[in-house]
Amino acid sequence: MARTPSAISPCALPKKVPISSPTPISARPEDAELDQLNPREKEVLGQIARGYTYKQVARRLSISIKTVETHVSAVLRKLQLSSRHELARWASDGRIV
Repeated sequence: MARTPSAISPCALPKKVPISSPTPISARPEDAELDQLNPREKEVLGQIARGYTYKQVARRLSISIKTVETHVSAVLRKLQLSSRHELARWASDGRIV
C-alpha cells in the first residue's frame, strides 16, 4: 500500500518572491485630462462621444437636459475644446469610447 504524505514539506513549496509595484507606464495625455473630470462628467462625456443627443443623455442618466448642458460645458472647458463634435473626436482619438 502506497504511503501518502499528510502534509507538504516546506522544502517542496516555492520560495516567496516579493511583489513589487509595476513600473509606471507613461500615461497618455488623455488620462491626465480625464483625471480633471468628475465621475458624472465622465459619464456624460461617454454618452455624448457615442453620439447621443442631450435629451437622450438626460433620459439615460435620469437628469435634466440643462444639467447635461452644464456637464458638457464643464467638460469642454476642462479639456479646452470648443464643441461637442471636437469632444466626440477627442474621445474617439483617445479610444475613450
